[in-house]
Amino acid sequence: AAGVPVSAPIACGVERGRADRWFLVTAEAPGEDLSSHLRKSADPAERAAVMAAAGALLSQLAGLGFIFQDLVGKHLRVGVHAGIPRIALIDVHRGAFRPATLDDRVKMAANLLATVPAPSLDPASIRSFVAAAFPETDPPPADRLSLALDERRRRRRLRRFLLAEADPHLAP
Repeated sequence: AAGVPVSAPIACGVERGRADRWFLVTAEAPGEDLSSHLRKSADPAERAAVMAAAGALLSQLAGLGFIFQDLVGKHLRVGVHAGIPRIALIDVHRGAFRPATLDDRVKMAANLLATVPAPSLDPASIRSFVAAAFPETDPPPADRLSLALDERRRRRRLRRFLLAEADPHLAP
């Protein structure tokens, strides 16, 4: 996939509708998802390195024109090899191919950060992620990212509330 680390592809296709979006289904990748990995890691330096790798992947994807509206922690698999974190992309949907704008990158970053457990994100990890995700932006778009992150978290809370009201067994 143009140099983007992914697990073995199983299927891909295009979802037709208001906007054509593509999807990729992959085999399970070794390692664990980003959220689980960060939750288990007690080493702040290791968490910062993992988040920097996640930010670098986001930057690479956007640079190649791959936009993922649903880039979340469970779609990134983390493996550490010789002390270096490696991140692979799995099961992506709602993807689009087009030049990425700064707003696209901010939304992808906010979606990812909103799905990582807050206790796992210390300031150094967040700084590492932002620096790697926005290497060409000086200063990084901190205000825009903060607003987008707040909006994403509000939507997630509303969705959980609505699911719990509809059927308590469906609430995540």
